[in-house]
Amino acid sequence: MTKIKKFFKLSFAIGTITSLVFIPIFSFNQNKNLISNEKLATINFASKKFVVNDWKILSSKSTDGKKLSDKVSDTIELKLYLDVFNEKGNLDERIDSLLNKIKRGFKNKNINWKIQTSAMLPIVWFYFNDVEKSKEFIKYVDTLDFVKRIVFYKKVIIKNNDVVSQNEHNGYYISRFSDINKKLLLKEINLNPEKQTEFFKYHRKGSKIGILEVGTTQLQRNYKFVHTPEVKLFTPENLNDTHGTDVSMVAAGKNGINSNGQIYFTSFSSNNFNWQNALEWLVLKNNVKFINHSYGPTADHSLPYNDDSFFIDYISRKYGVVNVFAAGNGHNKQNKKGKWIDSTQLAYNAISVGSTKYRENSFLNDIEISNFSNRELESNHLSLPKPLVVAPGEILLENNGEIRGTSFAAPVVTGAISYIFDKFSWLNNDQFRVPSAMSILAASAHLPKYKNLNKKGNGFDSTYGAGLIDVEKMQEAAWNINTKSVIKSDVDGVIFESSHLNLQAGEQINIALSWMFNSGLLKENENKPELQHPNWWEWLFPTWALAKQTAQGIDYELKLSDWKSKHINENRLKLQETKKRQNQTLFTDYDLVLEKLDSRGYWQSVSSSLSINSNVELIKFKVQDSGIYRYIVKKYKSSLFENSVDDSIAMTHTVFKEN
Repeated sequence: MTKIKKFFKLSFAIGTITSLVFIPIFSFNQNKNLISNEKLATINFASKKFVVNDWKILSSKSTDGKKLSDKVSDTIELKLYLDVFNEKGNLDERIDSLLNKIKRGFKNKNINWKIQTSAMLPIVWFYFNDVEKSKEFIKYVDTLDFVKRIVFYKKVIIKNNDVVSQNEHNGYYISRFSDINKKLLLKEINLNPEKQTEFFKYHRKGSKIGILEVGTTQLQRNYKFVHTPEVKLFTPENLNDTHGTDVSMVAAGKNGINSNGQIYFTSFSSNNFNWQNALEWLVLKNNVKFINHSYGPTADHSLPYNDDSFFIDYISRKYGVVNVFAAGNGHNKQNKKGKWIDSTQLAYNAISVGSTKYRENSFLNDIEISNFSNRELESNHLSLPKPLVVAPGEILLENNGEIRGTSFAAPVVTGAISYIFDKFSWLNNDQFRVPSAMSILAASAHLPKYKNLNKKGNGFDSTYGAGLIDVEKMQEAAWNINTKSVIKSDVDGVIFESSHLNLQAGEQINIALSWMFNSGLLKENENKPELQHPNWWEWLFPTWALAKQTAQGIDYELKLSDWKSKHINENRLKLQETKKRQNQTLFTDYDLVLEKLDSRGYWQSVSSSLSINSNVELIKFKVQDSGIYRYIVKKYKSSLFENSVDDSIAMTHTVFKEN
């Protein structure tokens, strides 16, 4: 079969970061409290290392009646990416060594250093209260070879409901929250409450579920979870916004989807360090494998894949973290703010979730997307399977109130997929957790019956993705899951065949195949070159030994420079080098094909999903002729290279009986 393949633009390269970052034209009257941030953003630095990113800060009110924006300092935040390879020791020791060099070399001695460091990557954050000092500092670190990139996070004050969803009761905000109506929500996603309760009797504690929130929100003390949550806030305390509690109770509250799960709650607001530090707290310190992200960008233009997107992909591939993102609530906004699935939501290994309207009768009423639910993708990534699925995002409460937004659809999925992995614990491993989660969700979801659909080449609808989640069918998909590691030496062609399936006319089979973006990870460490020295006996001939030592030194510097230009560390490549070794592709090209056994004993293709720019393939096939079927996975062009980690793929199916 001949396929016409177009490679879409790889707009995520850290090495060419200036193409990623939107640098707006600033004015000085955006916020009276952020004059230093505004002023620094207008300075034109003649540097290829320096870029500007907006950092959104919410204007919600706290319990003392003051706006958070009134409390936000005008501190300037600078993020530096360091080259630590010439230093000795562990990561912390190497970073400390370079920090000492920076502080000793900076001529301005009248400075009170405020510095934060990453526990995962060679990244540091510097904070200044003075524009001139920060300007001088930027010019200084720009001259340092071991400083590879300088990011200024310009603070921008925005409204809270531009980023997150709000509680509503007849159109008004509810200050007194209520628990969700469990019976109605579980019915919409086909989760049997009796089976749920029975499972929880014998499985006392479920998955750790991370809730990463933005802004002025914390867990309300008057809401009691089955298991006491762990909480780490990177925002002001004593705030009364219930958004984080609502999200948490949908995922794992007493009336929630996975009420035996334990919430790990964290929030960020004032700077980029807090966002990354919150994720490191979840992943490194607490080994959380399911993280809900009910926040998103609010720009009036789409934002590309960027270094924060790449960080999400990295923790998914490295640690097996299932990241679930709300698709956003901007679709029906006239001002177009935040109407795209973009930025961190574009992470290739992350799950994006849209919202559906409440259905009074889930058997009679068709599935319908919420008016606000985002479905339009950033222009360079139109073929991605986003949204992957949709879930109820207009949820009724016990007090007859309602919470509305993709913020609440996302934790339905986070709770559901963690619940499935608790029930099918043998699937819960770092290598296959993410592709298994994506395949289980995609293969079990329902599309609307009576809506006009717009399916992409990967089988996903542009509005509904794979459809509305169904927990009962998710369990069927989990039973049918197959996983496989694909190595570079595996030849192109068929790499997987399912068992034979006896399908009857009128049935529908859903088949999903998922795999991961490998994020430049290496199978074996590629260590930096070491300086060679003449042997001791060669110094019996000093002139010759000295010449050899000089030649070895030059060779070492050339090899080290080449190595550093390609590697983040010993087991991970930079994105430019990753692209180069992967022949400018994001992922291996796998295709999914459904076949039927004909009367002569030959397999004939009856349906297929053949996209190239997607890492999930989906087939939904209505059986016309009863018979024996199977599905196969074909590998075409591989993105694997010598020493790359293997592709981790997962495939499964479900069968829907005719109603």
